[in-house]
This record gives sequence, C-alpha cells and structure tokens, in this order.
Amino acid sequence: MTQFGLTLIAPDLVDLFKRIDEEGRRHAATVAAHLAVERAGLRNARIDHAESALASGLISDLSERAAIQGLTEELDDVAWNIQERAESGAGTWEEYLQAFAQARAAAAVGFALAALVKNLDLDADAVFA
Repeated sequence: MTQFGLTLIAPDLVDLFKRIDEEGRRHAATVAAHLAVERAGLRNARIDHAESALASGLISDLSERAAIQGLTEELDDVAWNIQERAESGAGTWEEYLQAFAQARAAAAVGFALAALVKNLDLDADAVFA
C-alpha cells in the first residue's frame, strides 16, 4: 500500500493526531492556520472574521468557509500570475513565493474551518463540494 501526504513526510505527527480527540485536532488546525497567516503576512478582513470564528469555536453560518475558499482561489490566481511573470523575467521568484505562501495560509484557514464545521456534525465536504 502506498503512503501519501503527511503519513509519508511525518508519520510520528500522524500517529500523534490519531491519539488526540476531535477538539484537540481542531485546536491544532486552528493554531497551525494562525501561524501560517502570521508567517505569510496575510492581512484580510475575511481571514480576520474566520480567525474570530475559529478562536470562539463558533461559526455563525457556512459563509465563513465559502469566503475563505474564494480568497484562496483569488490568492492562487495572483500567485500563478506572478509565477508566469517570474518565469518570463518580468517578476521575481521572491514575489511568487510570498504570494504562494499567502494562498497556502488562506487554505490552512479553510481547512481549520472545515474541522470546526465537521465538529458541529455538518458534512463540510458535501456542503462545499
């Protein structure tokens, strides 16, 4: 059987996550998302709103996740455009890496929100498919 993702890169971390409860996993996802946002220097009202929902453990409606999903797509588009410019010499790889980091930070917030939604016994994958 082939291993993928985190199981291949950090099996000890996967084992740790298997031993903690749902609340612990949600908290870890929230902390990781916040760290990604801070390190990427991502400043956006949609991120602020989502982080407030994550901190409180309450989500008022599913629009927070949809807003973050939209932001992630927007930031991915920005990163791809910068990547194309960098490949042609019209932009820098540093700009691309910064944009890429911001897009991935937004995605991390989306994953943390999905964990919160699932914690509320909603099927986030079905809702956001």
